[in-house]
Amino acid sequence: MGRPAGSLRLALLALVLLSGAAAAAPKASKYDEAVKLLGSPKTWCTGAKRLVALKDKRAVLPLMRAFESRMEAEKLCLAEAMEALGGEAEARALIASSAADDRRVALRLMVLFSSDLHLPHLRDAALKDPEPALRTRALDALRQQRRTSAWEQLIAELLDQPGPELRGWAIDRLAESGSASTRGRLAAHLPKETVPELRARIEAALRPSKP
Repeated sequence: MGRPAGSLRLALLALVLLSGAAAAAPKASKYDEAVKLLGSPKTWCTGAKRLVALKDKRAVLPLMRAFESRMEAEKLCLAEAMEALGGEAEARALIASSAADDRRVALRLMVLFSSDLHLPHLRDAALKDPEPALRTRALDALRQQRRTSAWEQLIAELLDQPGPELRGWAIDRLAESGSASTRGRLAAHLPKETVPELRARIEAALRPSKP
């Protein structure tokens, strides 16, 4: 009687495993079906709604690819879906990815969903990303963040970079802001700046505007 009982237990175990696999399959297929709907402007809002309902953060990547497509169509539903799925926080996870395309998507998300929490990640990407194109994109994303006191502080810190190109970029951003505090930061940096062209740019930014 031992063998039949053992066989019965094995059969029941196999049935449980098969039932579990069958239960998991619909969720995966629903995700795949929703992602397929992102392939056309006619259906991508429907796909976006389904992905939000599934609460699967993986959807941020295909949603961004649809958002970046050159097809002319309403894309607000895609942006809203990315926001609902935590696109802002997901950007800070993706920026640490070893895949360059993930980091590129992260930078795009950081432009869409601006936050002071992005600032150190953008600074590090601008200074350290192994891809030159992504370093440039990180600077552009940093330029497009909200001009908060944290943003101003981080930009001012770039004035201490050894490379004149980065210092020049920081000088231009502070000059664009034109507030009393940014003018003060430029004035404090002027005696330390050794590149004549950059000194001239600071002096131009500090000149009183003509009435």
